[in-house]
Amino acid sequence: MFANYLKIAFRNLWRNKLYSIINISGLALGIAVGAIILLYIGHELSFERFHEDSDRMYRVVEIQQWGEVYNNVSYTMEPLGPAMAESLPEVEGAARIMQNGTVLLGLEDGTKRRIQQCYSADNAFWHVFSFELLRGNPETALAGKDEVVLTKETARKLFGDDDPIGQRLEWDGFHPVKVVGIMKDAPTTSHVQPNLVLSLDTQDSFYGWWGSWYHNTLQTYVTLSPHADVDVVLEKTKALLKDRRDEERLSIDLFLQPITDMHLHSGHIQYDFNPIQSDIGYIYAFAAIAIGVLALASINFMNLATARSLSRAREVGLRKVVGAFRGQLMMQFLGEAVIIALVALPIALFLVELSQPLFRSLSGRAFDFSFVEPWKIGLGFAAITLTVGILSGTYPAFVLSRFRPVQVLKGRYETTRQGSTLRRTLVVAQFALSIMLLITAGTAWRQVEYLKNRPLGFDPTRRITVFLNDSDTRERGEVLKEAVRTLAGVENVSLSYVMPGMGRGQHGILPEGRPQEEPWTININAVDAEFFDTYGMSFAMGRGFDANRPADSLATVVNQTAVEQFGWDDPLGKTIAYRDVQLTVIGVVNDYHFRSLHSKIEPLFFTSFNMPRKVLGIRVESDKAEDVMAAIEEKWEQVNPGFPFNASYHEDWLHKLYRKDERLANLFMVFAGLAVFIAALGVFGLASYTAQKRTREIGIRKVLGASPQSVLTLLSKEFAVLVSIAMVIAWIGGYLIMDRWLASFAYRVGFEFWVYGAAGLAAMLVAVVTASGQSLRAAGVNPVEALRHE
Repeated sequence: MFANYLKIAFRNLWRNKLYSIINISGLALGIAVGAIILLYIGHELSFERFHEDSDRMYRVVEIQQWGEVYNNVSYTMEPLGPAMAESLPEVEGAARIMQNGTVLLGLEDGTKRRIQQCYSADNAFWHVFSFELLRGNPETALAGKDEVVLTKETARKLFGDDDPIGQRLEWDGFHPVKVVGIMKDAPTTSHVQPNLVLSLDTQDSFYGWWGSWYHNTLQTYVTLSPHADVDVVLEKTKALLKDRRDEERLSIDLFLQPITDMHLHSGHIQYDFNPIQSDIGYIYAFAAIAIGVLALASINFMNLATARSLSRAREVGLRKVVGAFRGQLMMQFLGEAVIIALVALPIALFLVELSQPLFRSLSGRAFDFSFVEPWKIGLGFAAITLTVGILSGTYPAFVLSRFRPVQVLKGRYETTRQGSTLRRTLVVAQFALSIMLLITAGTAWRQVEYLKNRPLGFDPTRRITVFLNDSDTRERGEVLKEAVRTLAGVENVSLSYVMPGMGRGQHGILPEGRPQEEPWTININAVDAEFFDTYGMSFAMGRGFDANRPADSLATVVNQTAVEQFGWDDPLGKTIAYRDVQLTVIGVVNDYHFRSLHSKIEPLFFTSFNMPRKVLGIRVESDKAEDVMAAIEEKWEQVNPGFPFNASYHEDWLHKLYRKDERLANLFMVFAGLAVFIAALGVFGLASYTAQKRTREIGIRKVLGASPQSVLTLLSKEFAVLVSIAMVIAWIGGYLIMDRWLASFAYRVGFEFWVYGAAGLAAMLVAVVTASGQSLRAAGVNPVEALRHE
């Protein structure tokens, strides 16, 4: 019997080639999109799970309170990890990691190389995390001062084919360190991606306050024993912290974040150094897209199957007459749907492989599934295929198997309207989903454009930023500044701790008028007298720093948000206690976005204190940016010979802040386009079948004088009406979905009706044009031939 069913299934596929191609194409696309998204979601959910004890690993996160301000901070004080390992029996190990960013390394031959993604860690790094040490002793590597471990690629870049073990380097261009090990590259599913790891105790040579319980400098990770109670460990850690700190002004609470939550659940945590951090909301969004596209493909199948039910009604009737049970018929038609899905599977696999480079480019992810057994991936594909096949075939099997043989053989079933109502409902559902995806894509794209083009409160155009990444170049910052100032095309130059948009440091202050026990954590930037003019900032009152006024060394400038939150009516002349000195407010700068637009503007103050100046900002004439960039590099070589030059156009740098959002919008656009294409396949099949079933009617109408235009309108208007209904449904659903998504942005685009209208119009055009193609063919048939055909 099974062989007979299989033979009938393939015979039907062969006899109805057009509908078979449409069904197989739609299902293949749906399975491919579902599989790609499943792989993406699987990759995102697998972060940090390669660690042997990932289910028992936690990151210590501080909840800092300064007055009324609460901040979740990933950084902790340096002695906390060892104290937890020593005092708490539930803690099996505690590792500390400090991000150093880009570091300049000096080689023995005098050359200097800049290495990105450098970290410092203690010896517990090899015991808490599951990073593999290819050469060196994990019991001693990073245990002593002035030791470094390199990745294999970094060692090749620095030493070529020479043996790196025992080689000497100069950290930051001046501090000697020795290579003691080579580590394997971290998996792509790790938030720590080091090219180089320095022994943590080396930092004691750089910071006089190293070992203090009052400075947050690094991240602390712990592995708990298998049966440890997390809440008990947390309370003991809080008690331990309380015993070692006597500062009452800053209230610190703690929580232990599972390491497997870090990648998708850290949006509320500041100073998280994960460069590819994502959000669980994106996972939900892509899962919804996958379900939607698979539903579209399944709806296509159901629509065409129920539309063609009349052509198989006699088959069902005859089978029932000769003794077939309804269950047998249901299994037959359900099996046919699964067979079509299985035929579509290899096509889907080909599409998945073909689209991998594009998807990686759009998503910015280099997927690594080496730790996943191939049979699990195969099982996932099989599950998607069988699910789609069963969902697609269940309702058609139910409809076809319930035909009554007496009515069918008498030809009475053709008069029912039940099948056409179902098909209309499915078309509406199909286009509602497609239009919602278009609205999602359009709104996401508009939000990204809004973020990139919103007024920032400063002018990033015609600005060049030179990064001073090491102590030597920072020491020569003033020399470089004066050298650049003399270049043709340069309008202004400024040195600052950070540039606008780059972020900020945070320090505790006490504004005038606040109780001694209620200090504030506030954002800070150390700038020179030219900073505000270089970036085109304006003042609400007062002035900026003046290099010719010595008293300005004890002055400060604040932004408008700081004035509002401090409750100052007349801010000029007010004081701020900072680092045991009193700073006098001389100006209030208009608010500007010193971080990305994902965050609201917070209080900010400026100082001219002798803090590190890490960036050189240059304002240039509009038509000389490229020439000035080349001239700056020449000056750099003169002032900092042998040090790598690192510069960027400020505007380009700012756009990188929204690269993740831009990639998300692009992915939405691609998936929305695929959804509309799948819906168009369904309309094509239905229009073709409708035209075929109404051949006799069309012939009679043309004999009675109907024009081809009227026939075209007759066959196309039904789809136009159905898409109009879908538009209304999609507009409501799309608005609710995107309003919720946009709520995660501090600054968001307003409601733009044209996005909704354009999505609906695009779907309408696709439906009408697709249906019209088949309608034109039907309208162009000679009525004599049409009637003879009947």
